[in-house]
Amino acid sequence: MISFAIATALYAVSMQASATVQPRKNFAACLDRVTKKSLQDKVEPSAFEAAARSACAAEETAFKKAMVDYDVSMKIARARAEQDAQLQVEDYLATRKDAYQMYFESGSLPK
Repeated sequence: MISFAIATALYAVSMQASATVQPRKNFAACLDRVTKKSLQDKVEPSAFEAAARSACAAEETAFKKAMVDYDVSMKIARARAEQDAQLQVEDYLATRKDAYQMYFESGSLPK
């Protein structure tokens, strides 16, 4: 019984990955581009998040839509799915903002 539950969970994760992998990659790639350009342009860290949100709005929207669509298809309430998708976006942005601060202070560029 436990192995069935584990197998089911793994299957669900793999399905999410296939449904959301490209929008996730696109959002991350956009954030990479904005990070590099912002560092080259010496954008202050306090302005980075606004720049990233503006430049990656389409990718963010597509990523959130893919996440919500997948969760709703798995019978998760739309409100919860939207909240979870927003939390993932916020996590991406917070992580990138922290990394940007580090790169900015060190004067280095990401690879």
